[in-house]
Amino acid sequence: MGLLGVIYILLLLTNIVCVIIGKRFKIISYTTLIFIILFISGIRYNGSIVGYDLRNYEIMYQNADLISDIGFRFINKLGNSIGMTFEEFYMFIVTICMSLIFYRARKLKANMHLVAIAYLIYFINPASSQLRNLCAVTVFFQMFPLHTEFSNKHFIKEFVLTTIAATFHMS
Repeated sequence: MGLLGVIYILLLLTNIVCVIIGKRFKIISYTTLIFIILFISGIRYNGSIVGYDLRNYEIMYQNADLISDIGFRFINKLGNSIGMTFEEFYMFIVTICMSLIFYRARKLKANMHLVAIAYLIYFINPASSQLRNLCAVTVFFQMFPLHTEFSNKHFIKEFVLTTIAATFHMS
């Protein structure tokens, strides 16, 4: 196991211990967030199944007109228009999405160590190669908490965010 594996295990165990003892440590949460961002951003297609979709996303990035989802096409064209390479674009999008997910979870007063554990155990792998899903989930997650009382303001916000999320991925 290399240094990356040791850091991964150490962060996972540290977050688990924080949950068990009932303490919240911002420095551990932020360190874990930075690790997750760097880990996901660093995954590249190497001929195996890891990061396989990234090769397709790179091809789409180079020819954004191939993309059927309007929102995803827009951010790809925007990245191209400012001269970003695919790697820069990918790192930028992952950083924005993961930061927004953690920000919303913090606003919801969620235990950030549990959020970190969830991403460390499961969500790193799908998020690393499913860029459209990550963007859609990030937008969708911004509508929480859902309101139990009907009001036009909440309905419009939820409708707009669901529509924007659907422009990245219809599912």
